[in-house]
Amino acid sequence: MPTSLPLELLHTIFLQVAESSPSSRRTLCAVSSWVRHIALPLLHKTVFIDSIECLGGFDQLVTRPLACPPSPSFRLADNVRRLWVSPISETLASIVLHCNVTHLAIHPSDLATFFDAPSPNHFERQDPARAGKGDLHVVLLQDHPASPIDGTNPLFGRITHLQLNEPIRPGGWQSISVMPNLTHLAVPCENVVERGLDWIFNIVAGTSVEVFVLSLPDWSFGREWRALERWVRKSRRENEWIYLVCQREIPEVDWCNEIYGGATVWERAAEETQLLMNQDPVEEDAEAERWSRIKPRRVRLRW
Repeated sequence: MPTSLPLELLHTIFLQVAESSPSSRRTLCAVSSWVRHIALPLLHKTVFIDSIECLGGFDQLVTRPLACPPSPSFRLADNVRRLWVSPISETLASIVLHCNVTHLAIHPSDLATFFDAPSPNHFERQDPARAGKGDLHVVLLQDHPASPIDGTNPLFGRITHLQLNEPIRPGGWQSISVMPNLTHLAVPCENVVERGLDWIFNIVAGTSVEVFVLSLPDWSFGREWRALERWVRKSRRENEWIYLVCQREIPEVDWCNEIYGGATVWERAAEETQLLMNQDPVEEDAEAERWSRIKPRRVRLRW
């Protein structure tokens, strides 16, 4: 259907529609060649991979030239910015080295193998400027690596934000020492009342961490949450880089919310911590004392 709208306005309209949802981007790619030129880069900006088969196919797409590219200059790897990979695979290193990824959600075992010293061919094929610049936000989907990580890969220097989804136990995981530019670290807690939290200072000692977020799931015992609130309030008197946040049950929710423009876990932590610090200390301490006398009991969850 003919239209009298200027091409610049049409371009802006289609761009906004393409940014609205993945389904809109797929639909626009089937409209016409020039509309596909607008939507196609956004279609591959965020990629979710949940199987080894998908990971292998995507590896071929980003590491080999396309048989019929939409334009001579089009390169799929140039458009990938956010990557969620749930399966464990050695091909992940090749994918990330070819893409300019800024947000990466992976299994911790991939972190241990992926950031090992790569072979020289990886960096010969990859633009050094792309591999060595730009902040990298990493989310570890499950338990963290059991063994120390060899941080010789320069991509470790890109990691500025690290979010864990399993608690660090006292005397445990020390791999953040190989991330020299890490400024934001989010860690779930467990057994706060029993173990305390003073051991976390050993984790960040000697690092560049500026924001340390502690979290508890919203279904945890009130006694645990009150203990965390009390400890954070006390610690922030001398350490204003400590924050707390209510952990969501499904990691995908936080990740998707952040990459699609919602509040990040760091922003939510700043807001919730500010609300905590604005509470009346006398009233909060009295409430915490009341919770401390309540013994936790086992709860059977019904699904």
